[in-house]
Amino acid sequence: MIRRIAHIVLIGCLLTSCVRPIKEKNDFLEWAKENDALVQKSTSQDFELEATYRPAELIVASEYSSEVLSKAILEKRKNELSDLVHFNLKISHPDQDKALLGSSQEEYFSKLEYYLTSATNDIWLETKSDTLKPSIYHFERYFNLTNYHLIALAFEVKDKEQLDRFTLCFDGNASALGYHEFKFNSINNIPELRADEL
Repeated sequence: MIRRIAHIVLIGCLLTSCVRPIKEKNDFLEWAKENDALVQKSTSQDFELEATYRPAELIVASEYSSEVLSKAILEKRKNELSDLVHFNLKISHPDQDKALLGSSQEEYFSKLEYYLTSATNDIWLETKSDTLKPSIYHFERYFNLTNYHLIALAFEVKDKEQLDRFTLCFDGNASALGYHEFKFNSINNIPELRADEL
């Protein structure tokens, strides 16, 4: 009898540990800000590179942070985003005058050309069994109004089982930033996003 109770308790513990916690939009966004597993950092010549993994739930919560998020919209957006794995790569410098794109006009246009067209060839995602090039690449420039620039990335991953750990790689040698790897582990504990009650 005691053995049977112990088995029931053990099975109950295993089942509850596999259930993803459910969070409201604001709680989800707060969780994402505090979760170190979603952000990896590296430095190079006073520049800081920050790679942020953006699961579908985080993108949807950000898009609808001040709007009502119905269950239908939540499911629709998650389905639209489900084929891609999204990242932001932020490249910043503490001194706004030390711009990523350079200080002279010639250097500015040369580096701008690189980040707009060629840098996509220097970024890839390594999973358990695959090396993937970006399906979506978008360089956001801020005309030296901020001390950072952002690259939005998305990779098509057919087998989601490969995503228990992966590495985002950036070979920034062409822009004098060097080679960087951002290793993401144990990101399977992402909470479930709850739709707003209507």
